[in-house]
Amino acid sequence: MRMNWRGVQAAVLAVCVGVAVCFQAVDAFAQNKGTVRGTEMSGYGRMILTLQDMPTVQTSVTSGVLIVTFQSPVSIDPEKLPSELPNYIGAARRDPDGKALRFALGRNLRPHLKEAGERVFIDLLPDNWKGQPPGLPQDVVDELARRAYYKERIGSSP
Repeated sequence: MRMNWRGVQAAVLAVCVGVAVCFQAVDAFAQNKGTVRGTEMSGYGRMILTLQDMPTVQTSVTSGVLIVTFQSPVSIDPEKLPSELPNYIGAARRDPDGKALRFALGRNLRPHLKEAGERVFIDLLPDNWKGQPPGLPQDVVDELARRAYYKERIGSSP
């Protein structure tokens, strides 16, 4: 039996390219690592996403599932959120491509998204919420004001 070395070389090359693509995908997730944590507030739940490089973030609710989508892949582990927000979230997972987080909601909720520097605040408001959505925490407002001041006066942030 005679071996076809060109076929073997092509197969080895294909495997190497496949492995390289997998490592690039893993590397892309590793490059933008972040965290998410949850807090039950007075009458609503709050998720706080923190990332090294914040991509564009959007939220939507479909069939009782909150979907948080990102313009580019992120590496966030949402597994602790159901225990941090037990009255709002029943289960959490990240999509395999890293471009979305999905949360099974325990009841009808409206998400309200606010971006603040390297953080995104997603408030989970009940259907009966009246008035304006909650504001940012005062320490976050103070930090953003300080950054704006330095940028205006010095030309860069501290």
